[in-house]
Amino acid sequence: MERIFLHRSGENRELSTSDLCQLIRMGTVSGDELVWKAGWETWRPLKETTLFSHELQLDQQEDDASWANDQGSGPGFFLRHWRGDYSLFRSFWLHLVAVNVVLFGVGAAFIWLQPLFGVHIRLWLTLMIAGALLLIPISLWQLVGVWRADDHFEEESRKSPWGRIARASLVMMILWVVAMGTSSWPMFTIMLRELVQIDAPFQKWSVSYDTERKAIVVDGSLGLGLSASVAEMLDRYPDTEKMVLSSEGGWTMEGEALRQLILQRRHITTIQVDRFCASACLLPLTAAKNRVLGLGGQIGLHAPDTIANHAFTTLHAQNFYWDLLKEAGIKSWFLDQAREIGRKRTWIPHWKTLGRSGVITHRLIPDGQLLSIQPAELELPPDIHFPDTLPGGAPKTVEGGEHSVD
Repeated sequence: MERIFLHRSGENRELSTSDLCQLIRMGTVSGDELVWKAGWETWRPLKETTLFSHELQLDQQEDDASWANDQGSGPGFFLRHWRGDYSLFRSFWLHLVAVNVVLFGVGAAFIWLQPLFGVHIRLWLTLMIAGALLLIPISLWQLVGVWRADDHFEEESRKSPWGRIARASLVMMILWVVAMGTSSWPMFTIMLRELVQIDAPFQKWSVSYDTERKAIVVDGSLGLGLSASVAEMLDRYPDTEKMVLSSEGGWTMEGEALRQLILQRRHITTIQVDRFCASACLLPLTAAKNRVLGLGGQIGLHAPDTIANHAFTTLHAQNFYWDLLKEAGIKSWFLDQAREIGRKRTWIPHWKTLGRSGVITHRLIPDGQLLSIQPAELELPPDIHFPDTLPGGAPKTVEGGEHSVD
């Protein structure tokens, strides 16, 4: 290894090149001090050597990298937070609280913008699940970094109460994350099953074309992809004006996507319910100008469930559903009665109630005639019956009362 001599305080100190580089980095020696090595004719100021300029350049690069890390750019930022190298104030308020506020805002905006995806519900759901999965490593990175920053803070400021306050807040946040994850798990698993179509609860549906009636026939649950399939059918039969709809409900977002599709295309002017239309099925039904209750047809209502919606809470899901029905012209008194049903029962109103409230505009009678309903001329039935529901949402058959069709 090359040796070099440093002249200091009247003495010549022999050093290795690496030792001198270390002294330069530490700032122990100045550029005005004299150095000499074999081959030189005279002593030289350290600042005139290539060794000194090289070390200054390396030192500046390290300072620049350190500054960049402090500004939060580059991979070093994530590593430094993970190790707890940042201050507790920055780790807690900036990396944890501020970042979570931004993430919450982005998530809320994404949920509210779901209708903009139209019939591409599967794409929206894919992005939604990907975002939820991404939150797992982000949350782990945040919590570990803040915890370690708090450890460093406690070592340096044992008498300060802020470390204990931050630790208590962190514990409460961890418990909140666990509680939210536990409560959201059923919704998440159903969304994932729907996406991959493995044991999906709302995937039993079909879309076909009835050449005899010249109508698109939609049968089954409002599962992912149904509205997109109806859009393809409308492209194949652009002159179709009628749809036959039978569904016990499903995803509210699919029902709303189908409703928007009917409103935008303006092809379908008549929707007929031959069997049963309940829950989210009412959304596409109310998009048609002529809403026909066929022979034996029934319409059921109940409060929507969060798990079948793109909503944060059950209250949000219900308000979204009722607001859409009110926007479609359904009478407020009818919706007020429907709100009282709850989520585990289904109300099957009498056809007169459906006509007076604006849910249906026509009904078929046994001789095959289509009668137009005049709401003002109808007298409401005296009783309202709330039958229990069977698994899958189909109502039990109850004789007489509000549910009957005559």
